[in-house]
Amino acid sequence: MGHSSTEMLFRVYSRYVPDITRQDGSAMDNLLLASKEKLTSASNSSDTEAFIRNKQTDKETSL
Repeated sequence: MGHSSTEMLFRVYSRYVPDITRQDGSAMDNLLLASKEKLTSASNSSDTEAFIRNKQTDKETSL
């Protein structure tokens, strides 16, 4: 194509790259992390509730 150097490629074509700060995937990362935390906290709370129910059942059957 007649490009003389990689520096010339960056100088000429960088304006066509939407996010040259390399943060273009950060929105998706944040979304995935938020959904993972939400699922983890929901899972932990249901595990805790099941544990409490089991303990209550154990107390009732031991009486």
